[in-house]
Amino acid sequence: MGKQSMGTPATALQHRTDNKLYRLQSGQTPIVRPDLHNLYGMDHYPNGTNAVVAVISYTGYDMEDAMILNKSAHERGFGYGTVYKSQIVDLKDMKGSSRSSSAPKLHFGFGTGRISGQTKEGPDVREIIGNDGLPTVGARLNPGDPICAHVDDTTGITHITKYKGDEVAYVEHVRLLGKFIPLPLRYCSLN
Repeated sequence: MGKQSMGTPATALQHRTDNKLYRLQSGQTPIVRPDLHNLYGMDHYPNGTNAVVAVISYTGYDMEDAMILNKSAHERGFGYGTVYKSQIVDLKDMKGSSRSSSAPKLHFGFGTGRISGQTKEGPDVREIIGNDGLPTVGARLNPGDPICAHVDDTTGITHITKYKGDEVAYVEHVRLLGKFIPLPLRYCSLN
């Protein structure tokens, strides 16, 4: 039988880069627990939810189970979970990238030329993507929405990469890995 509930998968979720991660939002401490539960400090990492399960057998052969669920418990978030998914955009895999040259021809951001991949029925690219070409934290993404923009230095055309997921998603964290090329000073905020 598969696992019955999600739990606390990690202690530092903001630093993890898993492809897919499940997290229980409202974990609870068990009602009945051994002494070692308190000794090991397991209440800091809840791994399930408390529920009343009714097991009945009509004929003695087929066991049926059901969970009694309170409406207000559901409204407070009983069993709510989050799926964290990563989408990796590698500029080396994009069309027009240069593998032999030491200076990259593609970089994240917007160019002076036209924007390739912008559709009229979709949202405006600037609502989701910032000036640096990366999505803004907290942006809501529907399937097919733009997730980042990169510009080709030789043509000046900006290319849009779309969100590939099937569900609605929210951008929680953006990471830029690799050789860092500083942005022009007009985009930097100096404190």
